[in-house]
Amino acid sequence: MQRSGQPAERMILKDGESVSFGINYPPNESGGSGVRVTGLVVTPPGETKSVTLEWPGEGTLPVTDGSGSPVTVGPVGSAGQGG
Repeated sequence: MQRSGQPAERMILKDGESVSFGINYPPNESGGSGVRVTGLVVTPPGETKSVTLEWPGEGTLPVTDGSGSPVTVGPVGSAGQGG
């Protein structure tokens, strides 16, 4: 995955708070089975501990030779937070 390059604001979450980030990915319109994604391993900036999240999208991504549209991840706060 690639980062989108959007600027991110620094934020600190208190216990019980949450934040969202955007994920953009190409639809699997190939007619084939594609690549099944079941989760994301995320390591926030400045952290060393990773968290595994459920994949929020469709069941599969298209198989490409690397020339297709990449999956991009936006900065924390870029989705569902008015960003």
